[in-house]
Amino acid sequence: MVSVSGSEPQEISASKIILATGSRPARPGFFPFDDERILTSDEVLQWAELPESMLIVGAGAVGVEFACMFAAFGIKVTLVEMMEQLLPGMDADLAQELYRALRRKRVAVQTGTKIEKLEVRSEGIAAEVSQGETIEAHKALISVGRAPCSQDLGLEAVGLKLQRGFIEIDEHLRTNIDNVYAIGDVTGKNLQAHLASRQGVVAAECALGEQGKVNYDAVPACVFTEPEIGTVGLTEAQAQEKGVEVKVGKFPFTALGKAQVLGETAGFIKIVGDGKSGQILGVHIIGPRATDLIAVGGLAVELKASMQQLAETVFAHPTISEAVKEAAEDFLGRAIHLPQRKG
Repeated sequence: MVSVSGSEPQEISASKIILATGSRPARPGFFPFDDERILTSDEVLQWAELPESMLIVGAGAVGVEFACMFAAFGIKVTLVEMMEQLLPGMDADLAQELYRALRRKRVAVQTGTKIEKLEVRSEGIAAEVSQGETIEAHKALISVGRAPCSQDLGLEAVGLKLQRGFIEIDEHLRTNIDNVYAIGDVTGKNLQAHLASRQGVVAAECALGEQGKVNYDAVPACVFTEPEIGTVGLTEAQAQEKGVEVKVGKFPFTALGKAQVLGETAGFIKIVGDGKSGQILGVHIIGPRATDLIAVGGLAVELKASMQQLAETVFAHPTISEAVKEAAEDFLGRAIHLPQRKG
């Protein structure tokens, strides 16, 4: 039974319950949020006017997306990330290419940098960073992750298992309580809307007696920067950590006719594979239409496709998607449209 408060409190009974309470921007107590000068992505979307300068703390997906957007509006942006690369956890080559793109947009980027102190001043904010520098700006956006919306729901009272606030689920989206399922951000699996949608379908099927599963390895992540980023599966570093004999195929958009016509030649497609079997383990794209192209990568990872199969697939010409095939051909040593590499 679920008790609902509000203007008309009520109790709802059901044989199966699916929890889908989502997440919210994390608000670490270290930062003195005032929702005017120091704020999260929720408050940013309510602005009536833009500031002249902006400090963004955290270079995950949200941080880099807002950095690109603010820079396009002519705002002076400083982006600070505690880890050594942008987009921690994603492929290092993607992060490096995005770094170059942000620099071209005149975004000041500082990685491996920690905020030691952040305070509101009369004309804006001031941040003392680990290198001893003080960064001043009109506003500060704190984008250091998201927190699950699992508080004040009475979950602990009924014995529901949580891990750092996220609801624990099994492969069928079931919690530790019979007939209670959970989906989306509150499960902490991968905070992407498309995954939540897939989880919702699987949870409903399982609640009706089926035994569906979600293949989390094949769930793409998209970053809506400029250029766009799409990634799925293992990164090169992750594959190496698993002891795989890693081999990579790569193709730059500068060598693609359609990209030249569109005037969007920054970036590349990188495919990570098993050097012995040729199985595709991960696909990482930065460039035009990356968030659309990554669906091909997701299908390849889901089906455990081989580089041979991908290379033999006929892609229409002239299109952006041709670059996927070209990267697979590079993996196989058969690339005929790839610019000659130096060295």
